[in-house]
Amino acid sequence: METSQFYYKQVAVIQGRFFSIYDRKTEYQIGKTLHQEAAPNHQSGYYVYKTPYQALISNIPYKEGGNFVAPRTILKVIAWGECIEYPNHKFSFSYILPVEDIGLPFGYISTQYARNYDRKNAKLKPKTSSMKEETKKLEEEVKKLEDLAIRMGINI
Repeated sequence: METSQFYYKQVAVIQGRFFSIYDRKTEYQIGKTLHQEAAPNHQSGYYVYKTPYQALISNIPYKEGGNFVAPRTILKVIAWGECIEYPNHKFSFSYILPVEDIGLPFGYISTQYARNYDRKNAKLKPKTSSMKEETKKLEEEVKKLEDLAIRMGINI
């Protein structure tokens, strides 16, 4: 099936650039056409959805070495060429042209794992096991700030 219209793709955002979530190598640039022959059984092609919502809730499988826990966005793309339709509103096309970053709904991060993603250091932060530990850390931080204020001659 040959077609050309707007579709939507969920991608990873790393240092302001757009990458495949599944593999680290594929970079998407606004205005730059990419080509990869669409092949059956999820062998190749660019996977897209007809609506932003379908792209948002898409189930992208985890792959070691991919960008699974990176922050995400939704790209509006033009897709054309060979097309393979899969269940769950998923399409694979041979050509894709990203045209706009439409973002994510307010408060949406990407996956349950991304809530613990440290964007600055690009690694997972350890989960806090209890509120008690979190409270202790905050109290220690307050104590350090109080000590600094006293050394600076600020009465608190």
